[in-house]
Amino acid sequence: MKLNINIVSVHGVAPSASGERKFPDNTSVSQLIELLDLPVEDVYAIMVNEIPAPPDTRDDHVLVDGDKVTIFPPIQGG
Repeated sequence: MKLNINIVSVHGVAPSASGERKFPDNTSVSQLIELLDLPVEDVYAIMVNEIPAPPDTRDDHVLVDGDKVTIFPPIQGG
């Protein structure tokens, strides 16, 4: 299946992952994070088709062809 991935900012990690990419059918949100090789602790928020995918739903949330996934890093600063 094809997903439209938008990584807002992950400290330079996987900037080439943004854009349309192919993934195996029945990939969950949690599996997507692993497939993109993103550290789980660096993933703050995920939106699927502009709807939040909270951490407690990511194992069961199966993505479908054409989904738009936006990944945000944790907010840091001082």
